[in-house]
Amino acid sequence: MLLTSVEAAKVLGLKPITLATWRINRAGPPYIHVGRRAIRYLEADLLAFIETNRVVPGVSHDNHGGN
Repeated sequence: MLLTSVEAAKVLGLKPITLATWRINRAGPPYIHVGRRAIRYLEADLLAFIETNRVVPGVSHDNHGGN
């Protein structure tokens, strides 16, 4: 399902301006240009983004061999 920036922001618990800033900085979840100005997000991409950024306490997330 394609979601607008406002809908995507609600799913992520953010403000739409945060998604706009991420797009400018080439960060955040993948998005789709529809026409010249419309931006849409796939619901599956948002859920994958959430899972990718999940933090499990007590589990090291660095790639430097730390604890």
